[in-house]
Amino acid sequence: MSIPTTPSNRRASWTLVIGIVLAVLFAAIGWHTEPRTGTSGLVGKPAPEFSLPLLGDLPTAANRSPEASRGKVLLLHFWAPSCQPCLAEMPQWQALYAESRSPNAGFDVLTVSGDDTQDVRAFLRDNAYSFAVIHDGNARVHRDYRVTGIPHTYAIAPDGRVAVELSGPQSAEALHAAIAAARVFR
Repeated sequence: MSIPTTPSNRRASWTLVIGIVLAVLFAAIGWHTEPRTGTSGLVGKPAPEFSLPLLGDLPTAANRSPEASRGKVLLLHFWAPSCQPCLAEMPQWQALYAESRSPNAGFDVLTVSGDDTQDVRAFLRDNAYSFAVIHDGNARVHRDYRVTGIPHTYAIAPDGRVAVELSGPQSAEALHAAIAAARVFR
């Protein structure tokens, strides 16, 4: 005995087939609705040290390093003005930087870009951003932190160990959660 083929039966069959194909595709490419944690293997290890000059119109032209934030959480963010997902995050990084300037914030924000210094300075100036940016022209810091894509963020605990690694664009809530996790990291 066969089931009669009506237009509604055919439509239901095609809907089922399309649904199965989409489910398989999403599973195969790794559909992510949550920010992904990184896989550099640095979590729990001492943060790699560096000392590089700050860019922009900041009050100091001195070099900056993770050591300067010891005793506080350090959010270390890798980005570039040529990265569209990075650009969408910039207003929240400016807000976090402003928040970090509060005497009781307990965290610092330091961003790293390997793009041309003139492009980075122009981007900061044109958008009135004042967050701290260091230039990693030879990509040594990118390599030391095993950054393979941007945006990429590390939360470094007050004792200098990497506590949290986040890959891809992050919400302000996710960044605040990373700060909270780094504060209590053991």
